Amino acid sequence: MSKPIAAPVLCCLLFLLPVLLCRTATAEHRAALLIANHAYPQAALANPAASVQSLARVLRQRGFRVELAENLSGEAIQKTIASFRRGIPTNGTALIYFSGYALQGQRNVETLDNVLLPLDGNPEKPYHLSREPYGVRQLLQELHEPGRPFAGSGSRVNLVLVEGVYAHPGQADDSPRELAQLDPALFPPQSLVAYAAPAEEGQPQSEGAFTRQLVELLEQPGQTLPAAIKAAAGRVESSLEGADWLESPATRAVSPPTQFPTTAEPGDEWVNSAGMVFCWCPPGKVLLGSPASDSLRYDDEEPVEATLSHGFWIGKYELTLQEYITIHGRNPYLATVKQKNQPVNGVDPKEFQANLLTPLNAEQHAGGALPKDWEYTLPTEAEWEYAARAGDTRRWYFGDDRSQLPQHANFADRSLYDSPDGAYGYADKVLNDGARDISPVGSYLPNAWGLHDLYGNLWEWCDGKYTPELIGGIDPQGDQTPTIRQQLVRGGCWLSPPDYCRSALRHGLEPGSKNIAHTIVGYRLVIRPTRP
Repeated sequence: MSKPIAAPVLCCLLFLLPVLLCRTATAEHRAALLIANHAYPQAALANPAASVQSLARVLRQRGFRVELAENLSGEAIQKTIASFRRGIPTNGTALIYFSGYALQGQRNVETLDNVLLPLDGNPEKPYHLSREPYGVRQLLQELHEPGRPFAGSGSRVNLVLVEGVYAHPGQADDSPRELAQLDPALFPPQSLVAYAAPAEEGQPQSEGAFTRQLVELLEQPGQTLPAAIKAAAGRVESSLEGADWLESPATRAVSPPTQFPTTAEPGDEWVNSAGMVFCWCPPGKVLLGSPASDSLRYDDEEPVEATLSHGFWIGKYELTLQEYITIHGRNPYLATVKQKNQPVNGVDPKEFQANLLTPLNAEQHAGGALPKDWEYTLPTEAEWEYAARAGDTRRWYFGDDRSQLPQHANFADRSLYDSPDGAYGYADKVLNDGARDISPVGSYLPNAWGLHDLYGNLWEWCDGKYTPELIGGIDPQGDQTPTIRQQLVRGGCWLSPPDYCRSALRHGLEPGSKNIAHTIVGYRLVIRPTRP
């Protein structure tokens, strides 16, 4: 069967529609930064080391990667938070805990905030500090927003816990001795702030009570993180909605970001220092393509066997806008996505090599986080299909029943078919995946090795040129013939009909930074032994 022209898919790029999220309740990676400020000049607080260490212990037991910091100046807080947010796992939960003075930084209604006082902060004018990441609202915003220095992370949920003392002897006489009530409607989505209870009238504030009670609750079997925070806190301000995955155990990485694992078990995950999450694919054999009996098969899917002699790591998700910005430092010029955890698009393969792969490899090699004989790169066609199948031989990794596809993929579905402009007449008339645009990564169920969005959302560039025949053998590499203009893409996109979103479906597009087709193509990284 000959493959139909994809022109209807490309022309529909002119009609971008709002995103309808269809999140699944899956466990995620979690990271925590615990800051304990107590050695304030002329206003020292009791050293909270014991309670902070206890909190670190119970958070680690619950799967958090925990970092500790103590007695930070304003500049040190900025640098510490910047370093922490850079490594927050994509689609993960970020928790920042602060013990120290917390003061109302009110100047006007628009800038109302509660300030986490640095060691060198001026308690007489805390509103000056609310514009930095010491203000609770500002901190949440900087964790949420991509694209600015000291800002943005891959987190899906941000939690801020404040074990604060709310009165400082250096405050002006007319300064409030209590924190402001912040409006959660002004918070970024999926944010929560929890505060220690203030002192009762005429009584000194009980330092550390919030932390001690939180630790006790988290040590109880069956106690969930959200419930423990709400029970221990004096006040909670929250914009969390549908975050039921927080009630499940966290996903644990097999080793810290600084310890690269060169082998693992299928389904194991590792997070690098830029927050990118990878899943392990073991060595093995795979039958690429489709059998002659498959009615959906195209002529270029003639089966061949491939042997992958080395295991490799592959991105759990398509590369996100935030991850691209983290490495490159700026937004891609032609990208149409705006949300930080949407997959990045509009980036030409040559531009991608220069702006992401080259600096990422240089950074990871120089810092010792990646062995010199391993590299970040694009998957070969064999690696992509091997990872997508995850040991399965059917049309999709979940079987041959296309009615299950909406649980696993964002494709051209009924919501597109029903569009008022009538531009998507080729879309499926029955199946509905809940989205009408590019979805944030991880919005659908993963395969057996933990990989999301292999079908639909964005096509994914592979390493090699498109040829009419699959390449098999031992560790097959992509054809690099210069005269072949089309490069391989796999997986389909949100504008692809269901039959284009199969493990065996092959396609080619011509690279070129001004090609509108690039807005439906993204990237999924692999880490593998460097080729000779």
